[in-house]
Amino acid sequence: MRGRQHRTALVVPGSLTKYVGGAPLRWKALHRAMRAQGPVLLAECAERDTCGSVCAVSGGPTGQWRAPQYFYDRMYCEAWAESLLRRFREAGITTVVCSGLRTYRYVLRFALESDLRVVFDLHGIESVLHDEIDRAKTADPAVGNFPRKDNSWMRELEESAVLAADAAWTATDADLKLLRATYPRCADVPVTVVPNAVDPSDYSFEPGAVDRVVFTGRLDYYPNVEALDCLERQVVPRLRASGADLPVVAAGACPDPSLPGRYRAVRVVPDPPDPVSLLPGGVMAVPVRIGGGSRFKILEAMASGVPVVTTPKGIEGLDVRDGEHCLVAADAASMAAAIRAVATGGALRTRLTAAARLRVRDSHSVGAIIPTVAKSLS
Repeated sequence: MRGRQHRTALVVPGSLTKYVGGAPLRWKALHRAMRAQGPVLLAECAERDTCGSVCAVSGGPTGQWRAPQYFYDRMYCEAWAESLLRRFREAGITTVVCSGLRTYRYVLRFALESDLRVVFDLHGIESVLHDEIDRAKTADPAVGNFPRKDNSWMRELEESAVLAADAAWTATDADLKLLRATYPRCADVPVTVVPNAVDPSDYSFEPGAVDRVVFTGRLDYYPNVEALDCLERQVVPRLRASGADLPVVAAGACPDPSLPGRYRAVRVVPDPPDPVSLLPGGVMAVPVRIGGGSRFKILEAMASGVPVVTTPKGIEGLDVRDGEHCLVAADAASMAAAIRAVATGGALRTRLTAAARLRVRDSHSVGAIIPTVAKSLS
C-alpha cells in the first residue's frame, strides 16, 4: 500500500492553506521539517469550513460534539479521532505530532494507543499567556471589547496533555523553562525546543527605500490590538512631530467590522488576501507589550528584506540582537525615533536587513530546525 511509506503524522486544528496567523505558519514549518525525514501523513481539521451542521466524517449532527465544556474542546470530534487511528494503522504510523492546545483531546486519545508515540507541540504556555493578557486588558472602548475571563481551566487541559504525551515541543527556551515552572508534575516529560521558522524561499528579498510603516497580525487578538492602539495614540504622533510623515498601515484578519473606523492615524486593511505583499517598502513596527512565543511577523519581515523596529517583548524567543538585526525601542518615543532613523538611513537599513536575512536562514528557517525535529522524532 502507498500509505505504508508513512511513519509520522502531523495533526493540526485547521488548514495550512486556508487559515492565517502564526499557528498555520508554524504548522507549515513543522510539516516541511518533518517531510525532510520522509513522507508525513498530514491530518487537517478545518471543521468550521467543512462540517457545518453535519459531521463530514460520521454524517451525524455536529451538535453532538459542538457542545464543549471548554473552549479548546470545540474542534474535538470522536468520529474524526477514530478515523485517524484507522488511517494511522493502515499507514504504519508510529509517531504523531499534535500541534497546539486545541489538539489536547487528540493527545489524550492517541496516548491510549500503546503502539503510537505522541508528541504535543505547544505554541506557548497558553495558561500563563492568557493570564498575562487578562491582567493587561483595559476597559478603554477605543481598544475594543475584550472582557477578562477565568483561565484556571486552561491549566488543567494543558497539563493533562503534557502528562499524557511521550514528549513535548516548545517554540522557545523561555517557554521550556516556563513549562517546567508551571507544571512541576511534568518534570519527567522530555521537552525539545523547536523554534518558529519560515522558509526564506517563500519570500522575495526586496530591501530598498522606505515609504510607509507597517504592522501585521490577527486583529482579533488582544496583544495585537493593544499594539495597534499604541501606534495610533503614542508612536504616530511622535513620528509626525519629528517630521517623518510616513503613512502607517496595519493589516490582518479582522472579524470586527467596526475596527477600521476606530483609527485615524493608522489605515487598517482588514482580511488582506496576502499580508506579506504589504511588506516591501515598509518599516515593520512591532510595539507589542504583552504576549508570548516568537513573532512570525518579525521573521516574515526579515525574510523579505524589511527593517524591523520592535519592543524588547517583540523579539523574545528570537535569536536576534538590537543594532545588528533590528532596532529595539523600549517606549513610544524611542520607537518613533528608531523608525525615523531606519526610514532616512539607507546604510543602516542595508546593514540591518542583510544581517537579519542571514539570521533567519541560520536560526529560524525550515532548514535550521530540521536537525532538531529529526533528533526528536528519532
